[in-house]
Amino acid sequence: MNDRSKVSIALICFYLPAEILAAILLFHRHGRPRMAWIYLAVFSISMDLPSKISVLVLIMPSPNRLRIGLAIASLILLDAGFFPLVNATVGLLRIIAANDMKDDPKAKRGYIISRILFIAGIVLIVAGGSLSVSQPKTALTLTKIGYIIMLLFVAWLIVCQVYFSRSHDSLSAPSIKILQGTITAIPFLIVRVTYLLLSVFHPDHNKWSALFGDIDAWIVMVLVMEYIVVWLYIGTGYRIPATNSQGGF
Repeated sequence: MNDRSKVSIALICFYLPAEILAAILLFHRHGRPRMAWIYLAVFSISMDLPSKISVLVLIMPSPNRLRIGLAIASLILLDAGFFPLVNATVGLLRIIAANDMKDDPKAKRGYIISRILFIAGIVLIVAGGSLSVSQPKTALTLTKIGYIIMLLFVAWLIVCQVYFSRSHDSLSAPSIKILQGTITAIPFLIVRVTYLLLSVFHPDHNKWSALFGDIDAWIVMVLVMEYIVVWLYIGTGYRIPATNSQGGF
């Protein structure tokens, strides 16, 4: 086993309690709107675990064709799996809008724009990963566009948070706690996106490869950043009061 596979085993163990706590948020503690908890529990963590498992399977002896398929699947899960974690931020901001800005048309437009960016980005990244062997040039172009959209996605979230912050005095106490959690997470999301951009705009520099690059950079800029954001959002979910099935604090 190499260092990357050992780290993957450790992460599987580290994410199990996070998965349990996120599932409690989704199925027991909070009602609608529950988009944040869906992405956090079902997508972000559940997609992250298979990506680490695929890295483990990749080191096992297997035919070249199977290894290529595993490598492609691992890259797609490692990179595209980050999108739902970012979209969990949208879900948290949606809770603020649903409870304190129901009639604000700007908040509704912001949600629509974020959904478009999310769908476009993840489709392009998955398409790029799928074509990485058969059409590498096309795959690289699609992946670059997808990562640029990811950057725009994060930038748009910052704009939305600034907009909500300007209405700080009119926000409820739970909404303020949610806003604090999402603002705290932004620097870590930016570092994670930076790694994505370096990996695709410097493809000849093996340091930024998620599968074969510098393991120190991968741990610090990818794994630690994602793990911090996951726990920030889980902590936010337990800091705010529980909601009933109809939503509302």
